[in-house]
Amino acid sequence: RELRQLELESEANCHRRMAKEDGDNHHVLTICLAINYGGRADILQATKQLAQSIAKGELPMEALNDEAELSKRMRTSRMPDPDLIVRTGGE
Repeated sequence: RELRQLELESEANCHRRMAKEDGDNHHVLTICLAINYGGRADILQATKQLAQSIAKGELPMEALNDEAELSKRMRTSRMPDPDLIVRTGGE
């Protein structure tokens, strides 16, 4: 499979799990595996979307300083902030 397809399927599975757990009355443990995810492409596309919204007049220029506005446009926007990040690499 192509990496992008795997990425989309993984994201969809994380969202389905979160939606199911939101209705239950117990603590939720969310595990999200970000394989080959550096975040740079995600930040770039979110920044472009934010800039387009400003250019169209949908948002004021001050939105560039608003972390929440950028965060809403990232692919990880519906996932909770991580408590633990384990980064492995051959660097």
